[in-house]
Amino acid sequence: MPVTKPCSILLALSISVPLLAQSAYYPELDELKTSLGTVRVVERHRSVPMDQSLTVNGKVVYRSPMGIGICSQFRIGDGVAVLFGENQGGNNWVWELSFLLLRPHRKPAVVTGQGFFSSDATLEARQEGGDVFIDLGFEAKRKKTARLHAGEVIVELNPVTSVVPVSEETCERLHKYSAEDCIAMATWAKGQCQEHGREYSGGSVAVMSDITTLEHHPGFSKEALGEICMRECKSGEIIQYEQFKTRVCSIR
Repeated sequence: MPVTKPCSILLALSISVPLLAQSAYYPELDELKTSLGTVRVVERHRSVPMDQSLTVNGKVVYRSPMGIGICSQFRIGDGVAVLFGENQGGNNWVWELSFLLLRPHRKPAVVTGQGFFSSDATLEARQEGGDVFIDLGFEAKRKKTARLHAGEVIVELNPVTSVVPVSEETCERLHKYSAEDCIAMATWAKGQCQEHGREYSGGSVAVMSDITTLEHHPGFSKEALGEICMRECKSGEIIQYEQFKTRVCSIR
């Protein structure tokens, strides 16, 4: 049976108003022991915490101008592939991913691929034979995956051919927080509910970030959310969840 290894999940964007069940993934380790040595994240300059390096048994093998987090390791033949990410910090939760390849009698090597990151905070890896397959969620309404094969990272975007609903938990929370925002909108929209409602993209940084993430999901309709927001702003009444989940989240 292939083993699935999800990275640790943190509600990084939604501390005050948790909207998404998995708002951001986070490669959280700063040290990982492997059969070929200990991989560790070290600060290059104490005054610049985002300026970090990756070391193996104390020797620097990779330098980054960003913060580094280690996710997990995979046994590939007689070597080890360590999945790690780089992040600029602040409100940018997107981790640029790479593999550190450790092999006997060879120098450590870092490999990555164009677009090797998740746009919607999904990061789940499994190993099959000598390959590592990574689910990166959705991007631009398409399914995004990556594969480590023969020392190379291959990233693919494929069309979604069937209806994929947003999770019930995510949809319920979006219904709650968007309704609060859109009804409150009437107090400052000054009769312009139609314009402001249709352009609704969140009333707080957390909700705005989560809606931006949801826009990649093929089951999410930003247009329907705007129409519902306009109606709630005009009427002062919350649209029933049963109607909301069908139109906005493709839940039947």
